[in-house]
Amino acid sequence: MCSAAYDCYSIFYENGCKLMSKFYFYGWPFLIVLAYPPLIFTDKLSDALRITFFFLLTLYLFFSKKILLRRHMVSLSLLIILIGVQLIQIDLENQLDVLNAGSLFMTLAFAIALDRASTNNVLSVVLAKFYIYLFTLIPILMIFAIGFYFIFGAINLFNLNIGAVDSNIFIHTPFGVLLPKFTDSGFLRSTNFFHEPVFLAFFLAINTFLPVNGSGFCARNFNKLNLVGGILTLSFLYGVIVITILWWRTGLQFRLLGNIIIAGFIFILLLLLLNYQVLDMMSSLSDRLARVSIYFSLYPMLSSSEIWLGASFNADTGFDKALSAGAFALLYKLGIVGLVSIVTLIWMFTRKNMVLLIACLFALFSFEPYLFPLFWLAITSYVVVNRRSSEYVQNSVIDKARA
Repeated sequence: MCSAAYDCYSIFYENGCKLMSKFYFYGWPFLIVLAYPPLIFTDKLSDALRITFFFLLTLYLFFSKKILLRRHMVSLSLLIILIGVQLIQIDLENQLDVLNAGSLFMTLAFAIALDRASTNNVLSVVLAKFYIYLFTLIPILMIFAIGFYFIFGAINLFNLNIGAVDSNIFIHTPFGVLLPKFTDSGFLRSTNFFHEPVFLAFFLAINTFLPVNGSGFCARNFNKLNLVGGILTLSFLYGVIVITILWWRTGLQFRLLGNIIIAGFIFILLLLLLNYQVLDMMSSLSDRLARVSIYFSLYPMLSSSEIWLGASFNADTGFDKALSAGAFALLYKLGIVGLVSIVTLIWMFTRKNMVLLIACLFALFSFEPYLFPLFWLAITSYVVVNRRSSEYVQNSVIDKARA
């Protein structure tokens, strides 16, 4: 009995060491993505080094494949149009405006490069493995962060700066940051090292449905870990995305128990919608609605060119709150042309995968995910894993038919 247990441990340890060595060897170029929002490590690396490494990684990924597919030509055309429009619209003397525009265009170029790399058999596996290992580690750290706080208390070991106006309410641990859900309630939201729980919730939601089993990747309990991580965020967005995907996947043919559970969630959601105060307490609904209302307040004052081509990245709206309400912020900054371009890129890069499209739709109405390199890496990784899983199923069917 002991010998068998030891053999199992030895096999697990040896395989784990091999996987980690491959992660460090192959995955290290993608670590630069973690130096960008929505993670809070931005100020730990100089802007010059961060931008240089990110630019070199983008170039390498873009030229990893010689063939230029039609969707790559379309995406490059959309990027060129956006750059051309912004050169006309933005004030080139406004340094902050130029920097924000440049950051967006670099991120979109990175997204195109990732999509090209996804057609490279070697690189696609490397980037997918990096993403899977990263989000195997993150939920574990989230659990450790809560345990560490209750045992040892708060310690800002890495001297991290959240950057939020009310950043003093964040609780730091060596394994991540915690955020109280309700005042003096004892409920804590584990956010790992992300700026806000809602940012992390998007990734954990799509990872809950990532088809790692049968894809050839060593990702044991990946989906369960991300499910636990999603619950620990106490994010309303996570629940809405997961419930919507479950409802879309199951339909009327799902088992009775599953329908009862999903119907129960929807019933609770409807009760919350009817009780605005309770819903507002459980989520940041009032803040989101306030930011959305800013756009509708500004809309009558926008010119036709600003409606179509965008107003500005950093224009003074005259409101206390920033205009950061997802699609409405995008509509203000880049106009209808920008909104259609970004949505088209998401549509193409997700390869019309409904799990990704549902998650991206909700994310776009909650924050601005297209600004984050990790967002595009998540989409590409999901597509790669889903493709390999489908190939595995097809090969299994063929093998059974031959047998």
